[in-house]
Amino acid sequence: MLGFHVRRRFDWDCHGLPVEIELDKKLGIIRKVDVFEMGIDKYNEVCRSIVTRYVEEWEQVITWTGRWIDFRNDYKMMDFKFMESVWWVFVQLYEKGLVYRGFKDVRDPETMVSFPIVGDLNKAAFVAWTTTPWTLVRNKHTGKIYVVAESRLSPLPSEKPKSNVANGPAGDSKKLSSMVKGFSGKRAQEEGD
Repeated sequence: MLGFHVRRRFDWDCHGLPVEIELDKKLGIIRKVDVFEMGIDKYNEVCRSIVTRYVEEWEQVITWTGRWIDFRNDYKMMDFKFMESVWWVFVQLYEKGLVYRGFKDVRDPETMVSFPIVGDLNKAAFVAWTTTPWTLVRNKHTGKIYVVAESRLSPLPSEKPKSNVANGPAGDSKKLSSMVKGFSGKRAQEEGD
């Protein structure tokens, strides 16, 4: 945006579960002790060999998505040069007093809501989990109750008669529903709503 050229180098995230899961399936590893019996150095070496197995597929997918990226000058997070650069940055931050040890006990508000599948003989329902504050709304015409984010009140689906003088002109969503109860995810969690 400021006229500087930033090189887009492809990076391979080599430290992670996908590599380990594939290797564990291939070698029949089930427990942590299996890795120790094999030898951590041997296990790591096989993990490194798996990383480069899908190079062509990744190049194809990334190119199809239209990303301009340099695959020939890539880097892998398993390369010692990369790891040393990360540790160098960490040391710089530590020496400037920007690294500290601490613990934060943060509880995220959450709620779960079920959505019945209309017409399902087994009365199955979809379940949604969210950390967004919600509002309960009742449709004045059908009596149905909806759980929605307060910011989404106006675009609610309308189930109303074509013309209803008492409730105003069609499309007036403020008069089609009334709020039953509003609550934030935090308050609902504390009160067990």
